[in-house]
Amino acid sequence: MKNLTTLALVSAMAMSSSAFAMESLDDSALSQATGQDGVTIKLSGNIAFDYLAIHDNDGATGVTGSGITTPTAGAIVVGGWNGTASTPVTVTAANGINLVIDADGNSNAAGNNAVLNINMDMGNTTIAVGSIGVAASANAGKTLTERTNVLDIGNVTLNGLKVNVQLGSQPQGALIKVNSVITGGLNLSNVALKGTAGDISLGAVNVKSAGTNDLTLALSVDPIASGLKISGLGNIDVASSALKLGDSSATALGAMYISNLSVGDMTISGH
Repeated sequence: MKNLTTLALVSAMAMSSSAFAMESLDDSALSQATGQDGVTIKLSGNIAFDYLAIHDNDGATGVTGSGITTPTAGAIVVGGWNGTASTPVTVTAANGINLVIDADGNSNAAGNNAVLNINMDMGNTTIAVGSIGVAASANAGKTLTERTNVLDIGNVTLNGLKVNVQLGSQPQGALIKVNSVITGGLNLSNVALKGTAGDISLGAVNVKSAGTNDLTLALSVDPIASGLKISGLGNIDVASSALKLGDSSATALGAMYISNLSVGDMTISGH
């Protein structure tokens, strides 16, 4: 009986090892096993968050003539409290947001310039920003009513925005490339710079490529040693309606236009 049991156990082990043996795969075998060319992700519905807070841990230091004598830590807060209610930031994509993700070996002589390519098509997207304000750093995220709003933006409309991101090697020449035609231009509604007693407000703002009806973008965004460099905006026309100086009761001065505005490279860095 004992011998039969042993024989059965040995037979089961032999069958299992034969049925489930695993062998290492070389590159050729892996290439045959791959069934897809990449990953496609489609996001539908709204994207929303309560607020974004960027903290300045040492406050406004070294600013000549600012009148700030005892700088304290502060925070730039996007979204949140607008003075009367909580207004989260929302992103609404009418056709969804499509992400196409691919990996490319992009081999060179050294074999070290592979790249992860992420292409994002925003479709017809509207971003509701709400208010941008400043608050005490310790209070940001806790009591957002204790803040001073500095800028109001209603909606930002982007129809046709496409963005390409390359991580690792960057054969496109930058981390982020934006090559898009935004139909009808970039549109913003209800923009206001906030002051103590009054505002500088605009009913609507439209930005287009100079002399056209759309905004054609060929932007490059790339980290450099000193920060982040943005280039390639080109020449634009800016039109705004209902320019108003003062509080809500002030009479609008009328529309304002800027023709063929040239915008050079920008660098964003900390200090």
